[in-house]
Amino acid sequence: MKRTKLGIGLLLMLALVVTSGTFAYWASGVTGPAANEETVGTVTIGTGEAITTEYVVTGADPQTVGDLVPSGYEDNTSTFDSRTITWDIQWADDGLSSASADGATADISATYTWIAYDDDGSTVIANSAGTVTTYTGSITVTPGSNPSSMTLDAPASTFSWAITMGEPSSKSQYDLISAGSIVVTVTYVISNVVG
Repeated sequence: MKRTKLGIGLLLMLALVVTSGTFAYWASGVTGPAANEETVGTVTIGTGEAITTEYVVTGADPQTVGDLVPSGYEDNTSTFDSRTITWDIQWADDGLSSASADGATADISATYTWIAYDDDGSTVIANSAGTVTTYTGSITVTPGSNPSSMTLDAPASTFSWAITMGEPSSKSQYDLISAGSIVVTVTYVISNVVG
């Protein structure tokens, strides 16, 4: 009888070890910009317009792109705990503003949203609004030291955003995000023109 109980106890322990344990969504390649590089674009914005830029973190090309991993798992060569996206924004005279020529100033707001998709690329599993929470792991987008004002026809100013993710809480959560993607959309608006 003791041997039977011992055997059952060992089988239960083995089952727990096999079914629990660690997993990593980054193994499948949720990826960001090329290793040691930022994604950079340039956008020209006019007065009274909303301009949007979109950045996709995906596992499409893990050969040339570094994987996004939770903090503590990065090697800063092929895996990174944060991916930075940047855009250069310039306010240009579009004829719609009552601003005088060069030197006018205005406020600029840069707001973001993000959506996470599973591996089919069309099923939303989480979003920044919190209205979809199939994937419960943390996804964070943090603005850099972004400008709050612009000068008409001045050189472009750089805006940046850092994307980070936490470790999934379970194997099912890992499966949702492991081959998925995150789309970050940033909207820029010029307002309160002076000059």
